[in-house]
Amino acid sequence: TLAARTTEDFTTGIPLTIYPNPANNVVTLNFSTMEEGVYSIKLVDMFGRGVKSEIYSAAQGDNNYIMNLEGVAKGIYLVTLQNGDMLSKVKLIVE
Repeated sequence: TLAARTTEDFTTGIPLTIYPNPANNVVTLNFSTMEEGVYSIKLVDMFGRGVKSEIYSAAQGDNNYIMNLEGVAKGIYLVTLQNGDMLSKVKLIVE
């Protein structure tokens, strides 16, 4: 019997794409916004511990943010992108 697969991705208002995934040294976050703003980007391990926390000033339209993963241990993480009430979470695998 096949178990149902669920996704770890969770979005409320910010379409977020991360590539490459799995990643090694760097990862690119791609998202689109309707207005300029300051966004909080966090890398969180599966125990809920913050590994990285960065701030990005996004422009209206498409945005690409490159996150350096140097020194981040191999494993499964959640990347969160937040601006006010708008939040996206995407699972990231670091190899």
